[in-house]
Amino acid sequence: MKIAFVFDSLGFGGIEKVGIDYIKICCRFGHDVDVYNLNPEREELVETLPESVCYRRFKFNRKLCPELYSYGVQKWWWGKYAYAILSPFVSFAQAVRKVFSKHRKYDVAIAFAGHINDLSFVAKNFIKSKKKICWCHGNILSYFAICDAYPILYKKIDGFVVLSSAGQKDIYPGHRFMYEKKIYQIYNPTFISDKQVDGSIVQELREKYGDFMLMVARMEDRKGQNVAMDVLKKMLADGYDKHLVFVGGGDLLEHYKEYAKTLGIEARCHFVGEHENMQDYYAAAHINILTSKWEGLPTVIVEGMTMGKPCVMTNTDDGEVSGNGKYCMLHAVGDVEGLTRDIEALYSDEALYQKYCDLSLQRAKDFCAEAVSIRLNEIL
Repeated sequence: MKIAFVFDSLGFGGIEKVGIDYIKICCRFGHDVDVYNLNPEREELVETLPESVCYRRFKFNRKLCPELYSYGVQKWWWGKYAYAILSPFVSFAQAVRKVFSKHRKYDVAIAFAGHINDLSFVAKNFIKSKKKICWCHGNILSYFAICDAYPILYKKIDGFVVLSSAGQKDIYPGHRFMYEKKIYQIYNPTFISDKQVDGSIVQELREKYGDFMLMVARMEDRKGQNVAMDVLKKMLADGYDKHLVFVGGGDLLEHYKEYAKTLGIEARCHFVGEHENMQDYYAAAHINILTSKWEGLPTVIVEGMTMGKPCVMTNTDDGEVSGNGKYCMLHAVGDVEGLTRDIEALYSDEALYQKYCDLSLQRAKDFCAEAVSIRLNEIL
């Protein structure tokens, strides 16, 4: 089967890394895979693609998508007028671009990021395909709630992959065309256990940071690193002299560094940037935490579970990964008191700590590559 995976970029990011995992699975099953990067300026992860993949750069800015401007309809009173004026001109520019594009043919085309530009690229046949799939990194209802661009483009899509079925029944009122679409649920696979842990690096990290807390996320507002720092400040005040290590880069890195200084915790709060050897960090960490405002499916929690580490998180994904609090400690977004209480309990109660180590390993089985691979091949 000839498959096209379309991304809005291939920079460091959770969606991109998950996409590459699925590409590897497709290659293992013998499928012929092409990968399109619609933002060639961001291609840090290209080197991680399998050698058999054909990598194609195709600059396709979101600003060339008329649907993008529907965001303004909900945001500003004048948004609907701006959309009505801009949409015809942008649509014409996009149509001209399409005329001069090479329309390669595929059995399946997947808009993997599920964002406006890669979704438009697939939905509007910039490449030809017998079937079109949109990958939703969460539940599909959340995309309908963002803006009208998504239902407009979804009409041209054959099937959808979701990570969670939460609220799915609520998409049909007002969008009857969705009754004709296929919706499949599948978990993201994790290959973190396949990677060799470097014992010397693990020892070095533990000597440097002790039994530290680890948060892996891009430095952006929705990830909520400020909440994790608020938790650390409270723990230090309660007598828990622990370190918090942040892995990830992003636009708000300097902002969060300043916030740590404002709280007076910069000596115990460490920003180490982006790293490829995440298995060493998970292995060295004592507790894996995530304080995001929302996530599709938090891969970093799954990876922490796979490495057998207790996880404490905010309810960013409708309780999907945590089993509504069964497999890891779950709290409302922004609940500093609750997060602090449970993290302190894990540090002070060895039996409780071991319980959540075991629960993490138990839940991680649902995300193993073998189970996900079988499901993916069924969908294709």
